[in-house]
Amino acid sequence: MILETVDLEEFGLDISAEDFGDEMAEDFNCFFRGQESIHELLSAPRFAHQFCEHVRRSRGYYDVPDDVILQCILDRDEFEPEDIVLAVPSFNMPTPTCVLVPMG
Repeated sequence: MILETVDLEEFGLDISAEDFGDEMAEDFNCFFRGQESIHELLSAPRFAHQFCEHVRRSRGYYDVPDDVILQCILDRDEFEPEDIVLAVPSFNMPTPTCVLVPMG
């Protein structure tokens, strides 16, 4: 897993690897709403870059490179069916975001 080899503090982040991974999975689920898998995204580099730009702007993680964001999601793409969640838009936050609701 990439987060075992990357120090997030190098990118100015004060967040645990687990929390960072959760945020990346949340952003991916919210952005694509089940329409795209990480594997499909990786076959479209421009779209993958747009997604990473969205993550950097929305989270303020300006120094995190595309490969760290994408590899983190790819590493977590081994979810069991009971781990699948529904991304529900939430407009009660300062920045529109999604709240993950367990499906099971």
